[in-house]
Amino acid sequence: MNATDDTGLAISVSGLSKTYRIYERPQDRLLQGLWGKRRQLYRNFDALDDLSFEIYRGETVGIIGLNGSGKSTLLQIIAGTVSPTGGSVHTRGRISALLELGAGFNPEFSGRENIHLSATLLGLTGSEVKHKYDQITAFADIGDFVEQPVKTYSSGMYVRLAFAVAISVEPEILIIDEALAVGDAGFQAKCMLALRQMQERGTTILFVSHDTSAVSSLCQRAIYLERGRILTMGAAPEVTARYIRDVQTASNHTILATSAHAATSDAPGDEGTTGVPETTSAKFLQFAKIAALGRSGTGDARIMYAEMLNDEGQPISMAMFDQHATIRIIVQAVRASTLSVNYKICDKNRVAVIGADFLMQERELLSLQPGQQAEIVYRTRLPLTDGKYSLRVSLTKPIEAHHHAVFFDIVEIAHVFEVMRSAKAKFWTQIYLPNTLEIRTP
Repeated sequence: MNATDDTGLAISVSGLSKTYRIYERPQDRLLQGLWGKRRQLYRNFDALDDLSFEIYRGETVGIIGLNGSGKSTLLQIIAGTVSPTGGSVHTRGRISALLELGAGFNPEFSGRENIHLSATLLGLTGSEVKHKYDQITAFADIGDFVEQPVKTYSSGMYVRLAFAVAISVEPEILIIDEALAVGDAGFQAKCMLALRQMQERGTTILFVSHDTSAVSSLCQRAIYLERGRILTMGAAPEVTARYIRDVQTASNHTILATSAHAATSDAPGDEGTTGVPETTSAKFLQFAKIAALGRSGTGDARIMYAEMLNDEGQPISMAMFDQHATIRIIVQAVRASTLSVNYKICDKNRVAVIGADFLMQERELLSLQPGQQAEIVYRTRLPLTDGKYSLRVSLTKPIEAHHHAVFFDIVEIAHVFEVMRSAKAKFWTQIYLPNTLEIRTP
């Protein structure tokens, strides 16, 4: 793993592959050594298959994909803890990696001893470790446990210490593999702040997480892995949106396979007429074209039209801060359906900031027969910071108070608009809600 000569690149991956031998029985591994090439007692599993990409210095890139897609294997090879079967990885700069829980620390050593050991292995001198020791323990904030063996730590304490050490070496490349998922909310917020500061310093960050909101907001680009191959790579919001659609589609298949809904037959009549509203005006046709670019779901019910209007009934393209908005959605059942009609307003990174559904509105689910239409109207406000936003609309059959759902239809970008800066002042949060304010002096 040599440093690349191109000063603009931090990581260069070319034709990377990793194949593991899978044995059905533990003893087969020994028998294979005895048999040699005369008999094969294993099957090959391609964890990675011909991956090629480049990451530039200062970029933050997310790696997403289902479990078993090869994310952790990829990071381990880049970090140098696993050797590839084929291809090459070239990196430039000091690497600090926070991989799966349990890697990197000696469980018998105390936290203090592991700080000195790990920081030294990451390239710090003894004097540098002493100089940074107080900074590391302050960030980890595990108190007197720093003097105890790490085998006595909880998973949260372990991650606190491991993350504090990883960032203390001021790496040029930081690799994080799902480790922050086990920390408490306060520590996660502190970690995100630290990552933002490292971005400002020009650190290259490779970030694996199932939290698509974190990937969208933190990363410029994302890589979507599936079965060891790159399914797509590009701007983080677009890649995570595709990943979410795929997860929702897989969820539909799983839920429907174990539900009586899976046995529901198609409605009688011409399938071609049940999916089209009686009104086929130009705006409906235009909406159908836009919706087709990012649409998914079972198709049991369809979103025929959606719009966001101001108080004068005009489509909102530029919105004033906190102005009223009406979200009008027309839906139609293809098969008999009971559903919730939902919306989310997403920021430029596709992170949802405002939303509503029938359960939160304490409304009964909508029941429709094949071909039947309904118009749903939400009235809300837009207390948003200035910037660009989009409307996401979905039709779902909620399960367990919407912890799970069957997704009948999702239109990722039903409407786009921009919010202007508040005339009162610039505020530095995504949403501003009314407050009461008291000022008391002695």
